[in-house]
Amino acid sequence: MEEKIESLLAAAARSGGELEAYYSEARELSAAAFKGAIASFTDSRSGAAALRAVADSRLGSAFTERIDRESLAEAAAAARRNASFMDPDPGNALYEGSGTFACEASWTNDGVAADAKKALALGLEAACYARDPRVVNVPEAEYGEVDLYRAVANGRGMLKAERHRLCYAYAYVMADSGRGVETGVHLQAARSFEGLDPAAIAREAVARAVGKLGAAEPKSGTMRAVLENGAATSLLGAFMGSASAEAIQKGRSRLAGKRGERVGGALFTVVDDPAGPGLRGAAFDDEGLPAARLELFREGVFLEPLYTVYSARREGAKPNGRGFRGSALASVSASLVNATIPAGSFSLEALAAEAGKGILVTEVEGLHAGLNPVSGDFSCSARGFALEGGRIGAPLRNFTISGNFYELVAGLEAVGSDLREDVLDRFRSPSLLVASLSVSGA
Repeated sequence: MEEKIESLLAAAARSGGELEAYYSEARELSAAAFKGAIASFTDSRSGAAALRAVADSRLGSAFTERIDRESLAEAAAAARRNASFMDPDPGNALYEGSGTFACEASWTNDGVAADAKKALALGLEAACYARDPRVVNVPEAEYGEVDLYRAVANGRGMLKAERHRLCYAYAYVMADSGRGVETGVHLQAARSFEGLDPAAIAREAVARAVGKLGAAEPKSGTMRAVLENGAATSLLGAFMGSASAEAIQKGRSRLAGKRGERVGGALFTVVDDPAGPGLRGAAFDDEGLPAARLELFREGVFLEPLYTVYSARREGAKPNGRGFRGSALASVSASLVNATIPAGSFSLEALAAEAGKGILVTEVEGLHAGLNPVSGDFSCSARGFALEGGRIGAPLRNFTISGNFYELVAGLEAVGSDLREDVLDRFRSPSLLVASLSVSGA
């Protein structure tokens, strides 16, 4: 089936003019358990093609969910026609490269029966209840698979195709001490069914819920803080869009004019390596460019933004293979692939010891409503634990953390060793010790 799709895309792209044909398909399977039974089981598949044409610096696009020669030809003609109605823009262009590439992800799940996948979800729910008598509900215990296939072709003979497959399981747990209910969630992803550990997922989800019981509000103040890996990933990841060249060009990023300048501390390095460890990966972007290793920040210095063909052309730069679509129906925009702050040498306990007195932030919420990507300011609700005498102490709730992204990364004092590879984020961070964080509580 994929060979036929690739042949049709290539034929459409060669039909005349500057034309690009892109196809993406997603198959998603999930099994969810609730109260000892399978509450839902879904197995869905969807796919669509997008055609882009450029003529006289005008860009037109069209879409089709029917993948046959006639439908693709009609979409190609519609894209050319639509281009004639658009305003010219010197940034409008398609990748001019050629060559072929194909990659099929290794996958062992095809031989795993649906009943085994349902059993994993049921076993995960049972394991959560069995771990602690204070667990009163497991609203979500789920197993899932994602099979993603994409291909892109142009009229210069380029044809690239790639498939990525992964699976995941997660549990959402509620625990009650008699004086209040707390929740905990944990997700683990892997490249194979055998790579998942339901017992570990249950252990972590329950520990997170039970660990919050009896939480109090912290006192307000500015203090040293440890951002646990999940919280650090969420908080810093929310600002990674500021490294998009288009955001910089449109004045939506404080990084404008800062290339080659120091914007963070010596411990702030961000590397996007599509071929590196982790579950995210891409040999090429959705415009067909190779997605090579890219250093965005090195020891606090801003080195290079994320370019699409359009944003690179707007400033006479070389694109770096970061143009992606959320789906075939979405436009191309800059995106990270598999970016990390490289792991350091400190365990979470060692970071707490370094902090001495302060706060450990384990969860952040409301980020997209409480951050300003231009200034770098943020304010969001959080959960965590007190740090007393270099040890992790009592749980804390109902507080807000606020500060500035650039001041935060300028004040990094230590980097943890707990960079996770079993998550689905395009940006990942280990736990971080920061010099100061404003906390608003009691």
